[in-house]
Amino acid sequence: MPTYLKVRPMKTNRRMWILALSAVVALSLATCPDAMARGRRGGGGGRGGGGGNSAAQAQQNARNAALNAAENDVNAAQLKLKQIVANLWGKFTADPSWQAVEKTVADAQTAYDAACKSVQDSLASDPDYKAASDASNSIEAKIQAARDNGDDDQVIQLAQEKLQDAATLTKLTTDAMNADPKVASTKQTLTAAKATEDQLRQKFQDSLATNDDYKAAKQAVDDAIAKLDALRGVPVNNNAGTAANSSGGSSTPKVNSAGDGASSVPDPSSTVEGITGE
Repeated sequence: MPTYLKVRPMKTNRRMWILALSAVVALSLATCPDAMARGRRGGGGGRGGGGGNSAAQAQQNARNAALNAAENDVNAAQLKLKQIVANLWGKFTADPSWQAVEKTVADAQTAYDAACKSVQDSLASDPDYKAASDASNSIEAKIQAARDNGDDDQVIQLAQEKLQDAATLTKLTTDAMNADPKVASTKQTLTAAKATEDQLRQKFQDSLATNDDYKAAKQAVDDAIAKLDALRGVPVNNNAGTAANSSGGSSTPKVNSAGDGASSVPDPSSTVEGITGE
């Protein structure tokens, strides 16, 4: 076979491969822009999603910061209210009329305690009281022995007997106290002295409602708690007054930023009571 006949098929095949390869490249170029565009859009979407998460986190951080600041404001307002009440109470108790009543109460308490002790001492020689007291004391050792032996039934029985002896001792003591004229008179004096003391304490609490410093501090507490409630989305309690009241208590609920009903903010409702000793 002539040489030219062997060469021509090789050239033809090479042209076919070149044409085929050109077609593949052309097809790839035609489809690549769309794929690249989709990739860019996808990447942009990912970045957009990340941006959304970042914005949500920033918003949450800002809300938490606002809650913490509002809670700190509540703490500061309540501390100022407590300090004002303490200062007013200090001035009130420095008055001679209060000090006189306090001395009367202390003296009456001392006299009453002495009268009670005298009766208690006299009971030591009472046969019935002494028998009940000795029985109660001896049962302690019996109960311990029963425990050591593992006798639970015996422990229960002895414990019941001890309760009966204790009830007997209490009744004997009460009867003796009620029958003693000294105990009765000193108790009456003590009761009257404490009633006078309570009246003065109530007078102090009532005076807070007309004290400008207290009213301003109390209003500041109510406003601070209302602001914190608003940030937490707590419904407004229309029945909760914000003006100062005679008891010095707060009508606003305890709140915190945790939203779990627990209180991380001190409640000022016991401010006056705690300071005045009620």
